[in-house]
Amino acid sequence: MTAAEVCQRLCDALNARDWTAAAAFLDARTVVQDHREMPFEGDGARMLRIWRSTFDAVSTGRADFEVLDATPGRALVRTSFGDEQGQLVVHCIVDVADDRITRFEAFGRDSAGEADARAAFSAR
Repeated sequence: MTAAEVCQRLCDALNARDWTAAAAFLDARTVVQDHREMPFEGDGARMLRIWRSTFDAVSTGRADFEVLDATPGRALVRTSFGDEQGQLVVHCIVDVADDRITRFEAFGRDSAGEADARAAFSAR
């Protein structure tokens, strides 16, 4: 699968609350690097547990992954999580190998975060 396809399948699994399917894409081997002001610390499995607890607490919550740019092994994605009460938006670079996310790099929600993510995506 391409990086864009993996992102879409992960998004579909999150929205279906299919945590087994989501864990096939994001696990303890996934390196997470967060450039935001209050960075997340941990690996992909921990990040997925946090996402799950959020979705369990907000039954109307949805994920949306908008692929802004992609190569076969990497995608620049605008992710959003939330419902009509509010959205958490993160720009990220997702690296994929063997149909799983190997690296998830997060940047801010605003235009500066998007610019930083685009610059990092283009630099590699």
